[in-house]
Amino acid sequence: MRAAVIIGSLISALFDVAVLKYCTGKE
Repeated sequence: MRAAVIIGSLISALFDVAVLKYCTGKE
């Protein structure tokens, strides 16, 4: 159960970074 939480937060953190990079690259 704990591993799933860690993996989930890792994925959302990576997703946030990807969105940020996409938004900055777009401008």
